[in-house]
Amino acid sequence: MINILEQLSDNNIVVSFATEKDKESWEAVLKTKNFVSNRYDWNNLVYLNTYFSKESGYKQIPLIYFYKNKPVAVWPLAIINGVLSSHGGDVVEPLVIEGTPQKVRKQLFEMSYSFISSIENETACKPSPFGVILSNINLSEWAVYLHNQGMKCLSKQLLYVDLTCSLEEIKSSFRKSYRPLVTKGLRLWDSEVVTSSRDVFEEFMQLHHDVAGGWTRSRETWDLHYEMMVNGEAFLITLRDDNGVLVGAGFFVNNRTNACYAIAAYDRSLFKEPLGHVVQYKAIEYMISKGFKWYEIGENVSILDESTDKERNIVKFKSGFSNLSLAQLQFYR
Repeated sequence: MINILEQLSDNNIVVSFATEKDKESWEAVLKTKNFVSNRYDWNNLVYLNTYFSKESGYKQIPLIYFYKNKPVAVWPLAIINGVLSSHGGDVVEPLVIEGTPQKVRKQLFEMSYSFISSIENETACKPSPFGVILSNINLSEWAVYLHNQGMKCLSKQLLYVDLTCSLEEIKSSFRKSYRPLVTKGLRLWDSEVVTSSRDVFEEFMQLHHDVAGGWTRSRETWDLHYEMMVNGEAFLITLRDDNGVLVGAGFFVNNRTNACYAIAAYDRSLFKEPLGHVVQYKAIEYMISKGFKWYEIGENVSILDESTDKERNIVKFKSGFSNLSLAQLQFYR
């Protein structure tokens, strides 16, 4: 694969696989954007690399682009079980620094598209659809480029919470049946935002183990999540009963502009009680206090999607908290 990058690079633009030494340059690109999905976060790449490391044929290949020796773009990519994606999801678009000359941007996209074709030929892997979020009325330059390559297009719905609204406004937009459940849950449970306690995090791990019936991921991935929390890149919302017993918790990751849900665990004997409702509400409350702009809830599903009943139920639950829907175009050959 190194040969592929050498063939793509020229005197002005150099493309390389990002490693730990490129962390500062990678994050410098992200800091220039007003909105950055958590899928581009460096700590997310580290976590997912650890999570997928035991998968057959897994290879992380994040790209970083330099123009005149300065970082101008990043592209999180990985190969998992013969599929090229951004760690299991759609292939996100290359993130390019604002103000990059138009000629350079065009060349970056041409190089990126050529890279995908070269990887397909060398490894026989197939790319996931290319996902492009429509955050305004204009198509991104990457979307226009893919369209001009003759790629077909579908659309999907992404669910968000606009955190620039007040907490009262956001709560009023919750699914009608959720509002009294949040109020009830706030009376039932003692909630806490946790950002550093190892003991509480270990409690959360144990609760997840008990609910799942065993360990579903490596200890190393849990340790990485704890490190993210201590470093201000994640937080934990806990719920306890009157006896101080942990009955539910949700873990969320964040960058400087937005946050997204990562993992949760709830006492199954209390399934009919409003646990998740309160975790979501308290998480949104904390996000607003930290000045985040967006809460990425996730992708909605349609009757045409191949998803399990469990996945549909999770999406149905989370969609009740969303007050903003964005379209995502999926380009494919």
